[in-house]
Amino acid sequence: MIEAMTELMAMEFINSIIHWISEFPNSPLQASSSFQDLCNIATIFKLLKVLLNEEDVILSSDEESLLAEDTVVTFHESNIIVPYNIQRKIEITERALKNHIHNNYAKLKKIEGIRLIFVNVNITKIVIFHDISSIARMCELLLKIGIYSSKLSTFGLTSIEFLSDADKEAIYSYAGADFKDIKIENTTIIEKMEEMDRYQMEVLQKLEDEKNLDMIRESKRFLEEKAKLEDDIKALQEENEALEKKCSEVFNCSDQVSFIEEDLVDSINWENQQLQELIYKLMVQ
Repeated sequence: MIEAMTELMAMEFINSIIHWISEFPNSPLQASSSFQDLCNIATIFKLLKVLLNEEDVILSSDEESLLAEDTVVTFHESNIIVPYNIQRKIEITERALKNHIHNNYAKLKKIEGIRLIFVNVNITKIVIFHDISSIARMCELLLKIGIYSSKLSTFGLTSIEFLSDADKEAIYSYAGADFKDIKIENTTIIEKMEEMDRYQMEVLQKLEDEKNLDMIRESKRFLEEKAKLEDDIKALQEENEALEKKCSEVFNCSDQVSFIEEDLVDSINWENQQLQELIYKLMVQ
C-alpha cells in the first residue's frame, strides 16, 4: 500500500514537471506528453540542451550525428529490445549533466541534497527499464537546475506560479512546499571537506612525486650499471681480439716451423740415400 502510494505520488510529480517543462521555449515536451516520452534518450538530451548552459553541452560532429539518429527501446512480451548505439547516447547525456554540475559547482554545492539527487539519477534505468523512481529523481534534479542554475532559471522559477493548483500541490508533496527556497548546506562543513580533499590530493601528489623520484633514481642507477656493463663487455671484446691475434701468430709460426722441418728431413734422407749408394759401389769394387 505504501509503495503504491509512493509510486502514485511520483507519477503525479512527474506529470507536473512535464507540464512545467512544456512551457520552456523550444521544449521537446508538450503538456500532453506522458512519462514514456521522458524515457526517450533523444528527448532527455534535447531537454538538457534547453535547460543547461552552452558550455555544458559540447559535442563533436560524430556525436551530433549519433544523437540525430532515432533510437527507441521497444518491449516485446518479456523481452526488451535495445538499439546498439543507445549506451553511447546515454554516456553523452550523462556527460552533459556532469559538466553542468562541475561548471556550476560554486552554486550547486551549497544546495542541500543536490549531490545526493545527482548521484541517484540513473539514466540507463530510465531509458531501458522506464523505472518510475529513477524518472522522479531526474525530474527532481531538473527542477533544482531549472530554478537555480539553468540559463533559463528566472523563467523556470516564475513559470511554476502559472501551473495548476494540482500540479503545484504534486510538486509540493514530492519536493517540499519550500523547494523554491534554496536550503543552504553548512558551508563550513563543505569548506572543511574541500580542504580535506585538497590535503589528500597534496599527499597523493607528494607520494606520486616520491614514487617518480624513486623511479628516476632507479633509472639513473640502471643507466650507470648499464654503462659499466657495456665498458666491461668492450674490454672483454678487446681482450678477446688481442688473444685471437696472438693465437693467429702462433699458428702461423707453427706452420712455418713445420714446413722447415719437413724440408730438412727430406734433405737428410736424400743425403743418406746418396751415401748408401756410394758405399754399395765401393763394396762391389
